[in-house]
Amino acid sequence: MHLRTDTDITKFLKEVLKCSGEVCFETLEGDHLNLKSTLSQFIFCSLITEPEILYGGIVLLYDISDRERLKGFMEGNDDE
Repeated sequence: MHLRTDTDITKFLKEVLKCSGEVCFETLEGDHLNLKSTLSQFIFCSLITEPEILYGGIVLLYDISDRERLKGFMEGNDDE
């Protein structure tokens, strides 16, 4: 799933911390960031200056139940 371009990154990361499973961000180059890690969150936030990387990457969920929590931040969800 790709992040929406209007995503509030702070709110997104707060919701990630509430997820029961791991949540990772994968860049087009194949780099993985575990978004529950403080260091990875710092690196992820620095991508705001690189929108092609931030919005071109994929958010990976390792627990399907977390999809409901994060769906408002993902492209293709018109629930809001």
